Amino acid sequence: MTSSNEIARFLRLAEGDAKAFRALKYSAEAPPPSRAGFMAQQCVEKCIKAVLAFKGAEVPRIHDLVELAACARDAGIDPPVGADELDMLTQYSVTLRYDDTEMETLSLDDAEKMVNLIIEWANRLTGGK
Repeated sequence: MTSSNEIARFLRLAEGDAKAFRALKYSAEAPPPSRAGFMAQQCVEKCIKAVLAFKGAEVPRIHDLVELAACARDAGIDPPVGADELDMLTQYSVTLRYDDTEMETLSLDDAEKMVNLIIEWANRLTGGK
């Protein structure tokens, strides 16, 4: 079984990523959306990993949100976000981190809704906050 310290660490880091996402999203200096999207992706990733750790499942060292969601489903947990949205958010961490090519991604408003939903989900399942 994973320690409660690891679960709390994932949730704490996810909250920090969510704060960074919001700071970038609402910044008057308007950094590239990919920067804010990356922080949203990181938040969602850590929330899913917190839930996996809570369930005692292996927490893979991957960044693909669709694969992490599949791991959660294998552990008997259904994430509250669909694979299509997770795939689009994953682009912020994979493709857009190293390439400024235009591609279909979630809007930052949709990313914010996902961040809020996934934090609430992870906290509810793990007993956090």
